[in-house]
Amino acid sequence: MAPESTTFPERLRELLYGRGNRGTYRIIFVIIDLSVFVLHVRHGSRLPLNPEA
Repeated sequence: MAPESTTFPERLRELLYGRGNRGTYRIIFVIIDLSVFVLHVRHGSRLPLNPEA
């Protein structure tokens, strides 16, 4: 579960991708029925998503 899951109505999940000098990216997504919706791809060093923004 993504840390933002507590502030959003949906259960957000995250997948960490990458390593080394290029850094790690967080892929934030939600699963609804049999579909996966990617909501955001962000660099791992950025602040968590804000539902107000």
